[in-house]
Amino acid sequence: MKQLLAAIGLLTLVSGCGSEPGGFKSVDSGADSDSDADTDADADSDTDGDTDSDTDTDTDTDVDADTDSDTGTDTGTDTVVCDELPFACCSAGCPCENDSYHCVFPQGPEEVGVCKPEAGVGMCWEQPECDESEYCKFPFVCPCDWDCTEPDMLGQCLETSSACCDNVGPAICSVHYFCMELGDHDTCHVMVDFPHCWTDEDCGESATCDGAMICNCDEDCLSQVGLCSNAWD
Repeated sequence: MKQLLAAIGLLTLVSGCGSEPGGFKSVDSGADSDSDADTDADADSDTDGDTDSDTDTDTDTDVDADTDSDTGTDTGTDTVVCDELPFACCSAGCPCENDSYHCVFPQGPEEVGVCKPEAGVGMCWEQPECDESEYCKFPFVCPCDWDCTEPDMLGQCLETSSACCDNVGPAICSVHYFCMELGDHDTCHVMVDFPHCWTDEDCGESATCDGAMICNCDEDCLSQVGLCSNAWD
């Protein structure tokens, strides 16, 4: 009887194991194969794509084109120079603020000048204000920002040459003129001051008198003063 019961129990155990189509529960460990999905984490390697976008940011180096704005400093400097000029001073690129004044250059056209009103007929602050056949005699303009002891003074436009003269006779020249020896036709010429000239001797060593034209009293022309080559050295 005991043997019969043991046989029945054994059959019951065997039939119970086969009742689950999946077999032993240990095969459920096959679900661990789902962990293969973890390999999807390899997709994180797509983050390498981020590096691609980083390289695109190199285009930011195009901002170097902003250096072109340096050209703006060229025009800015002129404004700065004009703003920094002392009161009543001017230059070739910085005219006088008052329209009734003009820039006079006692130290030469390349230097800072001084604003002066119009001189009027026959008067002058500098040589260019007179006609070509005239000379601006005795002007004085204190240079920009100088501490001069004498006041500015207008000059007078005088004819560069006039009558015939004789250095050995009674025919003499008027005040501010001298008798220039020109062969048979000595002629009165206005006395000039440096940097203006009639001959190279008026300019000193290693310098020349440029642009002077000398006429005698028997010619139908008027002399023109020259400018020493070392005028603004």
